[in-house]
Amino acid sequence: MSSSDRSQSYRALTVASYLSLTLTLVCNDTGLVSQQPGDGQGNEPAGFTLVTERAFDDKVESGWVDAGYPGFAIVSDPSAPRSRPNVGQARFPAGYESGNAPMHTEKRFAGGKSLYVRFWVKFSTNWDGNDSDINKILYAWIARGPRTYIQAAGRGSAPLYARVNTQGPGDDHTLGGSTAELVRGRWHMFEVLLTANSVAGGVDSRVQGWVDSVEFVNFTGSAAAPLTLWAAGESSTWEAVAWTPVYGGGGEPVPAEQFQWMDHLYVSTAP
Repeated sequence: MSSSDRSQSYRALTVASYLSLTLTLVCNDTGLVSQQPGDGQGNEPAGFTLVTERAFDDKVESGWVDAGYPGFAIVSDPSAPRSRPNVGQARFPAGYESGNAPMHTEKRFAGGKSLYVRFWVKFSTNWDGNDSDINKILYAWIARGPRTYIQAAGRGSAPLYARVNTQGPGDDHTLGGSTAELVRGRWHMFEVLLTANSVAGGVDSRVQGWVDSVEFVNFTGSAAAPLTLWAAGESSTWEAVAWTPVYGGGGEPVPAEQFQWMDHLYVSTAP
């Protein structure tokens, strides 16, 4: 394979193409959430219904869609904390352009207004944080858009901290501060509970998050600090989750090959 062919094979999943691809998939979704109860583990509230529980034994499993980008692989990691030995791997080759993702895999569903997500994540020991301070992990979709994403904030070799960002029709928020560090080379259990605003255009959406069972964010929107995830004429229920690890939103490319790994992705929902 020529160098130009290799470059083409690692062509970025740009934010624009990602949005187009996933929106089309969501619009075509007709699947309903399984009626199995949640497992009640971690900080999942009682009364939630299981959407998916993914062990990463295959790139396409349990109704998950794989966009086919070569940066996604299933590899063995005996240290995986929940579904060993297999884990999902996102590979970022040296020179990979900022603002792109080397892989995209998603699960679509008909959910409720509350969404619970739990997974284990690990960044390679040499992970170089994007100079935008954004290293994305997972998106959650509502109102036919990626209104929230989970990320590790940190530049260069500085510590990485768990954050949840919102980008709804109202004010955008970066939530989480520097409470929960994601240590490179170590598995961490990430949990996020998202509750959409109670009425169209309402300001009372809520974001809760934990890393290794320690809370790092508990934020409810208010008139003073509005958090709106859906507006009039939009869907009020969660409809997809996607592991789309966008490297930053601009800035310098990846300086050396690095990786993000995921183990056992669990999703549930409630009305």
